[in-house]
Amino acid sequence: MILPGYSGIRLWRATARALGFTQGPAVAHYTSKRRVDGEAVPFHQRPSPLRAIFVFGRRASKGKPTQVLALDPRDRLMALAPYAYLMDVGDRVQLTSMFRELSSLVAEVPVRKLRLRDAARAPAQIAAEVLAFVRERHADS
Repeated sequence: MILPGYSGIRLWRATARALGFTQGPAVAHYTSKRRVDGEAVPFHQRPSPLRAIFVFGRRASKGKPTQVLALDPRDRLMALAPYAYLMDVGDRVQLTSMFRELSSLVAEVPVRKLRLRDAARAPAQIAAEVLAFVRERHADS
């Protein structure tokens, strides 16, 4: 289960514009990202099952428009490690705990690499392809 936390998203201006969001307030002085609050984006208010984790891979110049690639256990763990927050990367206890928790997570939840082909495609189309994958997998389980 995952718990909701932040009721909004932060997007680059061009992405916000492409998705049809009006310009929200700036995130911070050091970035041009804009805030899109929870009123503009549906936001879950209760815990929800985590059915899959997608990590963006490098864009492809040819092939399928969207590829969802399975990762082996080691690659699942290493794909998530850069997104874990550590107060002190030199703290072995904290580092050990992080890897233990990530190992437990990747043993229970599928982690997939999402590889997009360079093409002018609407973000909604990409999102639909990812949702179709999740729904298909969930129907099989």
